[in-house]
Amino acid sequence: MKNSEELIYAPVLIPTLNRYDHFVRCLESLEECTDAEKTDVYVALDYPPSEHYREGWKRIDAYLHEKENNNGFNHLIVYRRETNYFFSGKGNLTTAIKDLPECIDRYILSEDDNVFSPNFLEFINKGLERFKGDDSILAICGYSHPYNVNFSDNNYFLQNVDFSAWGYGIWRDKSRTCRNIINHSYFKKKMRQWDNIRRLKRNGLNRLILAIRYAMIEDNIPLTDNTLSVYMALEDMNVVMPRITKVRNTGWDGSGIHCDDGSLSAIHNEREIDTAKSFEYIGDGMVFYDENKKIFVSSSYARCSYVHFYWQLIKCCVKYFLRKRRG
Repeated sequence: MKNSEELIYAPVLIPTLNRYDHFVRCLESLEECTDAEKTDVYVALDYPPSEHYREGWKRIDAYLHEKENNNGFNHLIVYRRETNYFFSGKGNLTTAIKDLPECIDRYILSEDDNVFSPNFLEFINKGLERFKGDDSILAICGYSHPYNVNFSDNNYFLQNVDFSAWGYGIWRDKSRTCRNIINHSYFKKKMRQWDNIRRLKRNGLNRLILAIRYAMIEDNIPLTDNTLSVYMALEDMNVVMPRITKVRNTGWDGSGIHCDDGSLSAIHNEREIDTAKSFEYIGDGMVFYDENKKIFVSSSYARCSYVHFYWQLIKCCVKYFLRKRRG
């Protein structure tokens, strides 16, 4: 493993729009990370799609004008959109990734509602270097789920059931592969093979039904954490996760698109994260791999009942045949 002076410091990319308090907590916790002063940070500030979003957007824009020349990073670069990229179909995050300099071979992605441990950047950067030649590793995930995972003396582990997008590092070539091949045709081809169906079933019925839906009725496949979870299983790849989570997600307060303030709010908003300032990889990430896979399947969104599975399968079939009838 390279020492800190020899490490490649992956840039961090954060898309945002109007959640001022979340974004400030996110950026300032990142600023407190070890090696922040060696890290370039790119912020992609989308344009508000309506007046509802304007006040928060104006506050973030003003805050970034102050921070651009007064921050603890190597560089802070802001992409300011003149129109809303999310609803236009351009995609704020997708465009920001494409706009990164070509010399960058790895990067770190984060949503704007994450809070980081002081050693988050070390964990991700050392992981990206340690596993850069390993085709079986898709990404280095800073978030670790609150499941009762088994450990020996290892302080990290590998799993291929549940991809987490809450702060992760990825190599550019693997990211491009995902974005280029994950589409309707990819899932249609994969779902014709019984081995793939069995592989997904072992990773949870929700993973299987999602792949079937993508193969049968979905034309535009979103590159979400659920989609990448299915992709990992189909390609027999893993993600690296820490024993103690390096990320707390604070978006479970009703401010996000997919997260409300229900029963999961306290679990995520009050999650204890690592307080150590440095990180070194210890042990074998494959310890208890099979046992931990069962824990992930039974504890995560990969799980669903057979009743739910068959009901979703029937709905897929109905939509598929209706579409075929319409030509």
